[in-house]
Amino acid sequence: PDWEFVLSHDPGLTGAAWVWGATDKQGIISIFDAWLPEEEIINTQVAEAQSRWKGLEIHRKVIDRSAYARQMTNKRKLSDEYADLGIRFEPGQSDKFLGTNRILRLMQTGRLKIAAHLTGLLRQLGEVAYKHGRPDDSDQHGVAALRYLVNAFWKPGFEREAEQVRTDP
Repeated sequence: PDWEFVLSHDPGLTGAAWVWGATDKQGIISIFDAWLPEEEIINTQVAEAQSRWKGLEIHRKVIDRSAYARQMTNKRKLSDEYADLGIRFEPGQSDKFLGTNRILRLMQTGRLKIAAHLTGLLRQLGEVAYKHGRPDDSDQHGVAALRYLVNAFWKPGFEREAEQVRTDP
């Protein structure tokens, strides 16, 4: 099948996440790799991430939109640091309520598949807490990266288009 590949990243020095996924023409999103480094500097993370996608054509790379905020001290953005190391990201849609709702809806309908060997990501999904009726995944960088990835595939009519492809002869 024709696959569209997306890499998603939630940055951090004391916890980060890199999630790789793809969608097919039926609108099934498959998560096939996730790396949740605990304490790695950016250049080490980038080198590892690049080695993991070697040979894949990544169509989109998304990151937490906070990576585009200018730093007060030197006026640079975190996204600039990644670009200097060879990865050009686009800002991800980071709304926690919307993104978590989409993840749950896709999982319930069998349209989000997460490989069984991604135990760290699956564990984090099970730990998402709700505070004041809203999802709180502050310590779950993998869930945040998954949210950006799901939102990268989402566009108006995403569910209807996928359903139509599945029912066409």
